[in-house]
Amino acid sequence: MRFGSKILLCAVVPALLFVVGLASSIGGLIHTKNEFNRYIQTEQRIATGLTEMYAHGLQMGQALRNFVLDPANPQALRNLETARDAYSKAYTETAAVAAGTVFEEGLARLPALRTIQAQAQERVIELARTESPETVVFLNAQETPAWRNLRSELLKQIEEAGVVSAQVQADVERQVNRLILFAIGLAVLAVGVAAAMTWVLRQTVNQELGGDPGDAREALHEVAQGNLTYPIPATRHLHSLMHELDSMQNSLRRLVGEVRNSTDTIPTPVPRLPQAVRI
Repeated sequence: MRFGSKILLCAVVPALLFVVGLASSIGGLIHTKNEFNRYIQTEQRIATGLTEMYAHGLQMGQALRNFVLDPANPQALRNLETARDAYSKAYTETAAVAAGTVFEEGLARLPALRTIQAQAQERVIELARTESPETVVFLNAQETPAWRNLRSELLKQIEEAGVVSAQVQADVERQVNRLILFAIGLAVLAVGVAAAMTWVLRQTVNQELGGDPGDAREALHEVAQGNLTYPIPATRHLHSLMHELDSMQNSLRRLVGEVRNSTDTIPTPVPRLPQAVRI
């Protein structure tokens, strides 16, 4: 593998791990967000709806008893009708949300119980308007047991909703914990890979240059200036730049020595003086 490819690989691998970790974290957060939104839109709304129905049932009972105590008070009857309408609205909305969930079957049992209670309430209202002495007796014997049955079913489903809600919350928490552990693990792996790649890059540079880049630059400068006696640092990498530079320096030394030897062996002709002119 060429030197440039090794450097590129050392940069790409940690970056790729970082991208994978970031994508996984974002994907996990999106999944957790969707699960939490589903919990808010289903389990939490169902639990809230059941609690509202229970509260409206209590209001109906209180308003009915106020009417029994004072049939001439129209506000008690209006309060009863308001509580009835609020109960019906809460049930309709909750049943729509619970369609297709584990709560659908339980909610389907509520209308029959509510019908029995409503019929008993209507009978109590009729008896109270006529000031019948049987009003309280019928209230205690019919309407109160009907409300107890409805209340028992509501409390049972509220408890089940609490259990399901706790399970969903626990699942979301486990998913978040897994995501955190995965992110930490991937971060540790990325750090380890980055450290390994740094070591590989350092070894690659040493193998290519044969030493520190500053030493190689200084040695090249000295040889380029003609300093063939500059001590080039020794290296154990036989095919490195420093080793080749040392070989080049030795070759240049031999070449210079051979040139000097050749120059010394060339005979130099002795100039002949002209003879003296005789007179």
